Amino acid sequence: MAYNEAKKEKNWLDFGDLEHLCLRVLTAPRSEGEAVGPSPAARELQKTYKEILIDEYQDTNGVQELIIDLISNGCNKFMVGDIKQSIYRFRLADPTLFLEKYKTYSSHAGAADRRIDLATNFRSTPAVITATNEVFAYAMTESAAGMSYGDNEKLYLGRADEEAGSVELHLIDNAAADGEEEDDAVELDNFERQAHVIADRISELTAEVPGLHYRDIVILLRAASQKADVLLRVLRTAGIPAFAEEKGGYFDVMEVQLITALLACIDNPCQDIPLAAVLRSPMVGLDEAALAEIRLTCDGWLWDCLPAYTKASVPDTHADKITRFLKQMDAWRTYSRRAGVADLLQRIYDDTAYLDYVGAMKNGPARQANLEALYERARQYEEAGFRGLFRFLKFIEKMKKSGVDLAPAQLLGEGENVVRIMTIHKSKGLEFPVVFLANTEKKFNKKDMQAPVLFHKDLGIGIKSFDPKWRITWPTLIYNGIKEQTLQENRAEEERLLYVAMTRAKSRLVVVGSMKRKRGGTVKSVADFLAPWRHTPRPETGDSYLDWIMPPVLAQAGSLMLDTRIPTEKTEFLQLGIWNVALRSVVTDKDVSSVITEADRRLFAVQAGIPTGTPIPGWLDRILSWQYAYKAATRTTAKLSVSEIKRRLYEDETAAAESKRLIQETGDGDDPFAYTPAWLAETGQVRSDIFAGTVYHKALQYLDVHAAEVGRQVTRWLSDGIFTDEEKEVLNIADLTAFSKSELAGRIAASAEVYREYPFSVLLDSEIAMPATKGEKILVQGVIDCLFKEDGKWVIVDYKTDRLEEEAAFRKRYTVQLSLYKRAVEQISGIEVKEALIYSSRLYKTISI
Repeated sequence: MAYNEAKKEKNWLDFGDLEHLCLRVLTAPRSEGEAVGPSPAARELQKTYKEILIDEYQDTNGVQELIIDLISNGCNKFMVGDIKQSIYRFRLADPTLFLEKYKTYSSHAGAADRRIDLATNFRSTPAVITATNEVFAYAMTESAAGMSYGDNEKLYLGRADEEAGSVELHLIDNAAADGEEEDDAVELDNFERQAHVIADRISELTAEVPGLHYRDIVILLRAASQKADVLLRVLRTAGIPAFAEEKGGYFDVMEVQLITALLACIDNPCQDIPLAAVLRSPMVGLDEAALAEIRLTCDGWLWDCLPAYTKASVPDTHADKITRFLKQMDAWRTYSRRAGVADLLQRIYDDTAYLDYVGAMKNGPARQANLEALYERARQYEEAGFRGLFRFLKFIEKMKKSGVDLAPAQLLGEGENVVRIMTIHKSKGLEFPVVFLANTEKKFNKKDMQAPVLFHKDLGIGIKSFDPKWRITWPTLIYNGIKEQTLQENRAEEERLLYVAMTRAKSRLVVVGSMKRKRGGTVKSVADFLAPWRHTPRPETGDSYLDWIMPPVLAQAGSLMLDTRIPTEKTEFLQLGIWNVALRSVVTDKDVSSVITEADRRLFAVQAGIPTGTPIPGWLDRILSWQYAYKAATRTTAKLSVSEIKRRLYEDETAAAESKRLIQETGDGDDPFAYTPAWLAETGQVRSDIFAGTVYHKALQYLDVHAAEVGRQVTRWLSDGIFTDEEKEVLNIADLTAFSKSELAGRIAASAEVYREYPFSVLLDSEIAMPATKGEKILVQGVIDCLFKEDGKWVIVDYKTDRLEEEAAFRKRYTVQLSLYKRAVEQISGIEVKEALIYSSRLYKTISI
């Protein structure tokens, strides 16, 4: 009642309201017990419609059926559907409506209520049709599904081409022994084995079948929760592009989290956690050290510390950032008092260029769509009559707490060449050349049948009886009746879901499931293979898709000897009628880890079982005291750059000191690679020293030291498109001219053999980068700015744009780098390096290292 009153207050109607209001208009007033009849409005509509066509009739519910009956004249309804594809009971679809007509309508041409069977299948190959017919001839019975699967229900081939198709059954040797219960973790481990088998088979099929693309393949699951993530991870690791629609997590994606944190700060800046998130974001760009310094400025809220920090007498590179942020926050907060949430979001996007920023990230279009969706939801929220930033934030918080999350934006076109992962429900109405049906051993979910109260549309309400003295409950007769009826109806729905899944396949159907092996045993022969299904359940007691699939498969094994080997190789199959059957054994990383752990446990047990002082035989002592002979190799990396080696060995500088130096050298403290929104930049786009240094190096690579006029060379570079407009702005002709007139440039001009931007790779002892390792080699890579020969020996030149004022500082920082260059050149060429030089563009000096 409260819900209805709330809807009236907002002038809202949901779909159920529309249906029942429609019924109220179409039904005539009647006394209690009187049959429902059409109203004058309904009779008027009956005259309007000559024919009423109803598609997907198997998914109709009772209310919709009554509406159709009221506007029909009794002989103008044409209903199309397939009872075997009625899979929406959870949406109150009532398959008995279709089933009742299916059983009572006549197939004779002159019948008033006529049934026309459309059994010809123009989608699937003979193999897929045969397999489907075999499974449902066994599984779909009156007692199991409320209908039998006879000649009128079976599929008949309608395709004109000669493709035979294929049906495969892959059974994975399960980690849990027969009779053991599986918890959620074990179930996911076993499903990961299936995922590896699926990935292998997809790779094989795309290599074997001409013209087969990833987009032609779908993997169907009864429920995608958690398992879709496992499949995505395994497939992508195998290099197979895959896509699965996400169910939730919208409010947890990075870009939405940041904007909602900013909105929270605009509403109330005295919230330290959201404010810290904004300050650390690219919108402001502070690091952890800066936040710590700000936090120490004063007591109270972090927001109060920001102006105090900017007023501190100690000069700081972050003060300008904070000042600009405070100014922008003041503007946003003022704007939020007179504008709606949607307009505020648009203002934030415009002021920060945040949409452009996330667009340049990985999955940029999807991130932009997430932000646009947030704007759209704010607009819809306000259109519904709600106002205010605070209430919008509370609305989001309530959605998160109640678990009503939204899916992040997914941008996927029909032509994207990816393997689709989807639920069987999502696949209805679709078709794919190759269909993988996975997790078929999964038991049906019966948790709803454990509820203390059960409901049924025909049988009513069933409750458990309660004994207050002993405080125990037990099911009543009506409770058990409703439970059994609901279980039977659910099982019939699962059969129909299996039918939908199998009939999505056009050419090839691949069924994947797990089987439990005998405790401590392996499955090698047909006898082992048959063992788990020795006592196959009747169709009406089937508890998984595999329970319905295996009996018709096993029926083909009667002619085989029990000791016939079951294939385990990837490309081997055992032919059982139309079914290609194979047993797969998969070893995952967790399996390897568990084996190692078990070995360690046994070794520890051996050691613990030896009394103190007992002499240990030599053979046992060698086993217990064995150590890997090449430990150093486990601590080395195969390849390092010269820059990385320099970073590791830089004398007397910790990582923190290096970071502090970088901040000091970049002027305003910005991360040289960080995106800076226009409203944070003082004048236009920020030019980092690293960018300017890169352009300077590029210019020296092209500079002709023989030519006198540097300006003309720069003009030619620009006309030839060697430098972009952005690079042109930081080109310093004075610096280039000064270098061209230096003694070093004269020496380079006089050399007959000069190399610029000289790349090298050389094997060196690993001790140069990791002193603790000995006897190992690493591949060292680097690029030398300039290498020229003088008097038969090499001279190395490295150009530097650092803001250092002393020659000693250059030597301290770059001795390691130049020494590595020297070793590499001498080892590669066999010629001595006579000199290693640094040219400082800041000092206009050549420095010998």
